Amino acid sequence: MVTCKKPLRKPFHDGSSFSRNLEAIFDICKFTILRFHFLALFSFFLFGFAPIYAADPTIVIHWSTVTTDGDPDLLKDRNGNPLSIGSGGNGSGYVATLGYFDQADDNSLQNHFLGSWIPLTEGTRVGDSSTGYGFSDGMFSFTTVFTKSSDLVTVFPFEPASYQVQTPFPITASAPPSGTPICIRFYDATEIGPAARYNTVTGSEWKWPAFSSGIPENLYLKISSGTAYAGSSWEYGNYFEDSDNNFTTSLELQSFLTVNITGSGSVGSLDPSYNYGSTVPITATPNANMEFVEWQGSGIAQPSFAQTTVLMDADRNITAVFEPKDFNVLINENGNGSTTGSGLYPYGSTINITATPAFGYEFSYWEGAGPDSN
Repeated sequence: MVTCKKPLRKPFHDGSSFSRNLEAIFDICKFTILRFHFLALFSFFLFGFAPIYAADPTIVIHWSTVTTDGDPDLLKDRNGNPLSIGSGGNGSGYVATLGYFDQADDNSLQNHFLGSWIPLTEGTRVGDSSTGYGFSDGMFSFTTVFTKSSDLVTVFPFEPASYQVQTPFPITASAPPSGTPICIRFYDATEIGPAARYNTVTGSEWKWPAFSSGIPENLYLKISSGTAYAGSSWEYGNYFEDSDNNFTTSLELQSFLTVNITGSGSVGSLDPSYNYGSTVPITATPNANMEFVEWQGSGIAQPSFAQTTVLMDADRNITAVFEPKDFNVLINENGNGSTTGSGLYPYGSTINITATPAFGYEFSYWEGAGPDSN
């Protein structure tokens, strides 16, 4: 990547836009990593000072916005202002994340947004790629290196040289599967919370590549409504989750609510998702001869109350637990003898009762509701 940095500070002489020349330079230098591996191996052969190890397979994804001031495709907040790169050092800008949806398919661009959002570069921010390089608000450019069987992602913005973020799971040949539609999500806040708004963008060729042996797999993604110049490696994407607000944050964060029932009872009607940070009333109603025991799961205000609330500051999986009511069995003796079986028993259970006559007496019959045999 160093070989690509220096020329970008110099003016171009053909009058073309900075953004187009940035694409061209990425194309010219896209085998830098491969050359680096070759030089490293060559050095080992030449000097013989260290053993040679095969490099772990990697996937390298370059993802960028347009990088021209005033371009209508700059990313903007809900008020139409370009996303902030922050006022201080790196890490102070608005959040921008590469990721995918866990139920996505490639049947349509809209289907790229199916399921739950899985961030792969949680912690990347617009300012990380802008501070010290000259990018303005609304712009970013990242190179992210995913290594097979690792959950660490190396991120190369232009300044500083690099840092690492963590994926939710180790990246493997099947996680995520090759061909999975991938997206870029951007927010109008420095932290993901109830006040943040977001939008997500994808493209027809934005698909997770397969690992190959030896040579890093490179993918170039740009958020732009234009078309790449002939021969470019960049894949342009401009299909937004909220298509009424292209290039603009507009959607409220959602948390998913999953409700389960143990025993016989019901839970009042609930939606599958709610605005992040909202408080949702929940009600559990037992069936006849049943009683409510408790709510199980996180975020519930009063788990022992049938009517309570759940805080949706994360995806929630809750369970309403019901159990049969206990009924009292009381056995009285008429005459001389003894009995067993008195006590509390759950509704619907079958119990054994016995009657033993005293000496000189014999058992006659049972009276009352319930006995199967007299």
